[in-house]
Amino acid sequence: MLAGAALTVAILLIAAWYAGRESAGLEAQRANAELQQVTQQLASTQLALAQQKAKSGQLEGALSASGKAARLALESKLQAQLLEAQAEANQYKAILDRERDASNINSRLIDTLAQPGARLLPLKGVETAADSTAYTLVVENSRLVLVASKLPEMAQGRQLQLWIVRKHEPKFVSCGVFNPDHDGRVLMSFEEGSVLSDVASIAVTDEPEGGSPVPTGSKLLETLNAAPELSRSP
Repeated sequence: MLAGAALTVAILLIAAWYAGRESAGLEAQRANAELQQVTQQLASTQLALAQQKAKSGQLEGALSASGKAARLALESKLQAQLLEAQAEANQYKAILDRERDASNINSRLIDTLAQPGARLLPLKGVETAADSTAYTLVVENSRLVLVASKLPEMAQGRQLQLWIVRKHEPKFVSCGVFNPDHDGRVLMSFEEGSVLSDVASIAVTDEPEGGSPVPTGSKLLETLNAAPELSRSP
């Protein structure tokens, strides 16, 4: 009987061991399932975080690009304003320069006219200078001043040359070469008083750059009583 009781206890122990093992197996399966679920949740969270980072990066890039575009637009606007201000400054400078030139011209003319014996000799334009306006102020044995406007633009390698035509030798006296400014204007003086006597007429001719010893080119300006000799090349 004792042997039967021992057998019964052994069977119960074995059954309990198997039951415990089965229970442990069930707990392990449940733990594995929970672990897999947590792993999946972690993976989902990591994916969502990566997607959020990517969106944040795109947004930051868009904001940066937007900021850069705004800076470029501002820089472009400021540059345009600067160019406009420079253009206005250049216009004001050009006006001041013209006023200054006009003031200098007036001062020189007034100074010349104030000298005893000053004569005003109007010039007429011919050929390509037909629309030009010019005159000279001549002070015998002292000074000659030429003022002209609307002169034609000179071809490359050509200059205008101012001449005194005298009644006595030297017959033709060069007063120098010049180029009109971009508005076709010129103001020049000649102050070799030794040849500013017996002046018959004044003329301006088209000459090679640097001038000629005697008139050779076409005549563009002349006094109303121009000497006929100037029409011919010696």
